[in-house]
Amino acid sequence: MKKLYLIALLLSICLTDKSAMAQDEPKEEKPQYIVEIDSQFIKATPYERVVEDGMEVERYVGGKAEWYTDMTIRSFLPKKADENGMKMMSDGDTVKPTIFLLSGGGFTSLDNQAELNPDNGNLDAHPNLKLATKLANEGYNVFWIDYALENTYKTLIDKLLFIKPADSCTALNGTEAKARMEHASLKSFRDFRVKFKAIINDPDNYVDTNNVFISGISARAVLTIYSVFLDGSEIPSSISFVKCSGGSPTTIVTIDANHALRKDGYPMPKIKGIIPMSGASFYDTIFTNNTTVTNQVAMNFMHGTCDELINQDTGRVSYKFLVIEWVWFINDWYPKFPFNVLDTVYNTHETFRYPRGYGSKHLYNLLRTTHNKVGFGQVIRGGHSPLNSTVNGAGGWDVYQKGTPSSKYNPRDIVFDNISLFMKRVMGEADPPWTNHAYSVFPDIPTEFCLTDDQTLLSPPIITVDTVCGTVAAALSNPPAWATITWSVSNKLQIVGSNTGTAIAYKGLSAGSGTLTASVDYGNGVVIPVSKNVVIPATCPSPCNGIFYFNNQNVSTNTSIIHCGNIHSQNITVNSGVSLTLDATGYVLIPNNFEVPVGATLGVNP
Repeated sequence: MKKLYLIALLLSICLTDKSAMAQDEPKEEKPQYIVEIDSQFIKATPYERVVEDGMEVERYVGGKAEWYTDMTIRSFLPKKADENGMKMMSDGDTVKPTIFLLSGGGFTSLDNQAELNPDNGNLDAHPNLKLATKLANEGYNVFWIDYALENTYKTLIDKLLFIKPADSCTALNGTEAKARMEHASLKSFRDFRVKFKAIINDPDNYVDTNNVFISGISARAVLTIYSVFLDGSEIPSSISFVKCSGGSPTTIVTIDANHALRKDGYPMPKIKGIIPMSGASFYDTIFTNNTTVTNQVAMNFMHGTCDELINQDTGRVSYKFLVIEWVWFINDWYPKFPFNVLDTVYNTHETFRYPRGYGSKHLYNLLRTTHNKVGFGQVIRGGHSPLNSTVNGAGGWDVYQKGTPSSKYNPRDIVFDNISLFMKRVMGEADPPWTNHAYSVFPDIPTEFCLTDDQTLLSPPIITVDTVCGTVAAALSNPPAWATITWSVSNKLQIVGSNTGTAIAYKGLSAGSGTLTASVDYGNGVVIPVSKNVVIPATCPSPCNGIFYFNNQNVSTNTSIIHCGNIHSQNITVNSGVSLTLDATGYVLIPNNFEVPVGATLGVNP
């Protein structure tokens, strides 16, 4: 059979002899954009109940502080750089795709507020700043918005959310903390709507109104979800609570048709896509209404499988986090305290967490039945923190150590990569188009909060064929470069060659089903096993015609891909001193974004 070797738009590949390699100098890349950063500080006056035109409403007024803070809008705007990458050039003030970033804080605080201030120093000193500037360098307008926070009831919310109540008040009774937090979320959402709309409608911001995205973390992921699904008509007419001791309900707010919480900032401007991370919805009845409009919005839910604060399925907000922290405190104070008390404490406390949250996995399973542009990314053993600036915390999807640019964690940009690729796919600038699918990624540092090895992955990160014919390849999608990977197979399969590395070759021995497992060893006793089920048919087509997709990889160890069929490969970086071999019985297709620097080796055997 004649073999076909296709390479289309092969970028940045150096295939020369050794003497030529020794003389080559890496070409310095000039920045395409220079990011102009600005901060607008708007003094917020607190909310109060006031009478306007004979009607009691809630508006921003002066006086005692139920709400307080300085409202800050930080803009990161890309400006064209000159040919030397040094000087800002006018690009005709063209409109650009725009993303709004919202950090977490539980509606009572703002995560990393100080670090987001560019006046505090190096823009690369914090992962939030790193994320914003990298997105701006892609040519997107970036706005990071702060807004007013709950003050008066902060202590109450924290106490009843995170500490076991003195009595056995159940979820059916509700609590004041639940009601106050729900009220705080609606106030924050009102505040966000007003600022969001004002920024988009300001022509000086050059927002491409057809390409507006929102990404929120934790509490702000709640607002990100609401921005698409919570209409003014769906906001409750009142918020009340019943004390654990019983009695009549206490109403803390009545929300009539003209109330600011129901009216201000509506209708929302057009939204192209949302990326809620570690989030949930307090309401589960808002997702089946108006699907003709909401189905036009692309969604990329991301959630850690071991989130210690918000369940990826359904459960109480803060369903285990500070309980475990409490046990750690006891252990620090009295080291011989039995650690197995952890399970007892967790099981006892779960029913006391308020309010109920409908997490990302639950929403993905709900929405994919009525929508066609919903993605769900599970972060394997990931905790609650997408962005972290320390390795001493409870893990982190994307860890960036302050003042340590050479840290082994810094080259991986999980959050940036997923946001950027999502936006490109939604806008038609990258393939494939965004459709309903689940995927999984590995965090920089897994959290220690998992109480079980069950990661409930909807889509394991092992890339291979579903049906094994002949010798085929398997690869692990974007594992940490510092991890050691060991593969194993069930008795109907056999590994061909090495059983270590990011990719292996294997084959079927007899008809039936088999399991392929990759164990990812982070070191320090942290090993994450992930598995993929495959089928070995009794008869196979000849020649094999399956396609193996080897995409989005940073090849850091010598790797040989052997596949009975065709290989498609793109978005690959081969590290210096490392070899990659693509061996197919059919053809090897390399469409674009394939980088083999000086000192690396690429072998192709179609």
